[in-house]
Amino acid sequence: MNETRIYIYAGSYIQALSNLAPFYIGANIFSSAARLKKLDLGTDNPTYHNTNLNSLTILPNMPILEELNIKNCDNLNTPINLSGSNNLRIVEAEGSIIPSLSLPAYTSIETLHLPSTINILSL
Repeated sequence: MNETRIYIYAGSYIQALSNLAPFYIGANIFSSAARLKKLDLGTDNPTYHNTNLNSLTILPNMPILEELNIKNCDNLNTPINLSGSNNLRIVEAEGSIIPSLSLPAYTSIETLHLPSTINILSL
């Protein structure tokens, strides 16, 4: 298990966290990043498997979040609530095992890739 810790200060000012896959993020709290537009924890690489990430702590009300990538995060098994993210355009979640996803009622989703483990998709 990777025990590397990454601390990001002044998270309320960050708009994008891209290409974090090589760090194999485990424990996380992104709840202070209210201005985040892009959160990129996964990758398309078929040999990538992040078994460290088993939960994702984000604000249910991230109004300007546009992109979430959790591809190939094998142990991510908690429900994801993006119901407050009205600007959401892209959700890439293949390779995770999330059981449910809550999307905003009013959004213009362009890309929605989900794992076969999805039991509940709510708007």
